[in-house]
Amino acid sequence: MHGGIRASVSVIMHATEDAGRFLGALEGVLGIRREEFAARELEGHHGNPITLLEAELAGDDASRLAGRIAAAMPAAELDGVVADLHLTVSGSGLHLRFGKQDLAGGRLAVAYGDAVKVRIRAPSGGAAPAYAALLGRPSNR
Repeated sequence: MHGGIRASVSVIMHATEDAGRFLGALEGVLGIRREEFAARELEGHHGNPITLLEAELAGDDASRLAGRIAAAMPAAELDGVVADLHLTVSGSGLHLRFGKQDLAGGRLAVAYGDAVKVRIRAPSGGAAPAYAALLGRPSNR
């Protein structure tokens, strides 16, 4: 599966947040070098300036990202993600969201609000058992 695996990581940074510091945290926790991220300056819903940071990974780099996610998450939380793969796997891949504040503090925690979005796509769309194996956990589905 490693050859055709792809991953994308995106996060919205507000003007009050230090993008450089956050990129350092992303590198430390997820192993994605800051040079991998492209930045786009955008306007928020209320006219506020925001920066969209995006990275695209493929092959071994994407596989390493999945491994880093599995290693950085507390075991119980990772088990919960694997148990709920039927909720996070769609035709376009495995969708995960991690809290920005947690990640800035060097931890991974599933979150749904202000989050770092990770999408992992396996060849031919993959299935829950394939994503569970990629995260180093067996799937019961």
